[in-house]
Amino acid sequence: MAPICIKNTGKYGRGVYSTRDIKKGELIEVSPVLISPEKEWEYLEKTILFNYCFFLGDHNDIAIALGYGALFNHSYTPNATFDL
Repeated sequence: MAPICIKNTGKYGRGVYSTRDIKKGELIEVSPVLISPEKEWEYLEKTILFNYCFFLGDHNDIAIALGYGALFNHSYTPNATFDL
């Protein structure tokens, strides 16, 4: 079971929080990701999925994270990293 849970912050909506101390280098979760070509961006912008999209690498494909991955914080000073 992942050492994380979803909580409602009130002010900022839902977020992912740890349920225990997480060791450096520990795998937190494996999240499924849907990949869409960049040309689909204009359609995704008009849907709720837009809130969960990010550009994928240098290819400009669009990734839509599922599971907890859709709610991970997008901080400029993150305390966790991800790999695709």
